[in-house]
Amino acid sequence: ATIVTSIFEWLDARKHSVVYCMVDKRKFCSEFIADERFADVNTLWRFMGLHLSLAIQKAHQGHDKNKGNTVLILDNEEREQTCFTELILNPPLWTDTYYNRSQKQDQLDQIVDAPYFADSRDVPLLQVADFVAFFLRRHAELETGDSERYVGERDQVRRWAESALQRSISSASYPKRGRGACADMFYTYAPACALR
Repeated sequence: ATIVTSIFEWLDARKHSVVYCMVDKRKFCSEFIADERFADVNTLWRFMGLHLSLAIQKAHQGHDKNKGNTVLILDNEEREQTCFTELILNPPLWTDTYYNRSQKQDQLDQIVDAPYFADSRDVPLLQVADFVAFFLRRHAELETGDSERYVGERDQVRRWAESALQRSISSASYPKRGRGACADMFYTYAPACALR
């Protein structure tokens, strides 16, 4: 617990940002196939990767002189690389409402290039991302009824998850009001614990 806490303190001290998304897999698998946008996204992995990319776009486009300063580096997912790269380089028009794209704005103009994929064993910050994702996922599991594996786990994991969520640029990823069609799609498939 001391080591885990120290890693979250390290993230906070260095002001690292966190971006996340959550999906109710059962609902996604049973309902999204009927959505007309399914053909553009097709898999849960791409759905989540697209949401993360759009959240980054939305968060960064408000910064002055920031156009094209974001590089996406994702954990290796060999089956998804080609299709996800195509999705980011040529996003469907319905994604524009997520970040209120203006007429003169290029799509996903914060993303400088095609996404890069790497093995987390070779990229320490991907290991940190895996670490944070584990605690966010465990927090979601505990909040949706999973049993504690040790006494006090729910409270301890909640503290760690809150630490990550405080560093998050995703706070507007699931707005309660004023969602466009794209943001509403991600909201629809999010578990209740993501809708804070």
